[in-house]
This record gives sequence, C-alpha cells and structure tokens, in this order.
Amino acid sequence: MRRESIYSTHARICVGGQLFGYNGKMPGVLEEILIAIDYNQPIYLLGAFGGVVGEVCKILNGKLYPESLTEAWQVGHNEGYVDLQKIALRHGMHADYNLVKTVLECVDVSAIAKNAGLNDDAYLRLMEAPFLDECLHIVLLGLKNLSDREF
Repeated sequence: MRRESIYSTHARICVGGQLFGYNGKMPGVLEEILIAIDYNQPIYLLGAFGGVVGEVCKILNGKLYPESLTEAWQVGHNEGYVDLQKIALRHGMHADYNLVKTVLECVDVSAIAKNAGLNDDAYLRLMEAPFLDECLHIVLLGLKNLSDREF
C-alpha cells in the first residue's frame, strides 16, 4: 500500500512521525522515507520537528546513529514487537534494521537535494529549520525548480 501511494505521487514531504506505538513492521514515516529513497522520488525532510524524520535527519547530517532506529530499541518500546517480527520473518516481511541503518548511512544528501530541486545548502537548512514558514518556502522553491526542469 505504501509503495503504491508513493509511486503515485510526485514528491514526499515528511515531518515528525511516531517512533513507537505505531501499527506495522516499522514506523510508517521511516518506511515511506526508505521507499522514496529507493524510488529516487523527491523527498523533503523537515527534521527540526522531531520524531522519525528528526532522527533520519541526524543520520543524514553525519551525527551518531540514533538508538531509536534500532530493532533493540523498537523491541523495548513496542509491546509485542518481538512476536510481530517473528511472524513477519516467516513471511519475508520483517523490518531489517541492519538494512535500514546501511541505507540511511549511505544516503548521498547532495543527490537527495538535487532530486528535490534544491542545492545542498537549502536542503541542509530544510532539515534543520525550526520555522514552518521557512520550511514551506524551501519546499516550494524545490518544487518550482522541479517543475521548471520538466518544461
């Protein structure tokens, strides 16, 4: 379902996201970020508002990998998660947090910025800006740049 939703849109704007208490194999926003990266879809990460997106932005900014994005942390903060992972593993649908870590640590921020129609400085600012109006301005600039490329 998430793959179809992401595939049918032109860009993703991600803000916040539950680190625990979600329904599914991993936090939904995390899964959407990973799929958008896999599809090379323009993605705008507003990291200053915390949550999953904030943790992902820390990684992209070269900070230490957050414990909250590890399987051990998820097990400790989500009741029944061990059982969910066991059942999902039997069907090849489990959350592979080692793969998540590898993907996120290998993301080229310059490539994501360019794909979003932004330069590196603007994208880094987007990931850190605590002002919603500034973030919206940056996102709109990126979308405008993308639309200019298509014509």
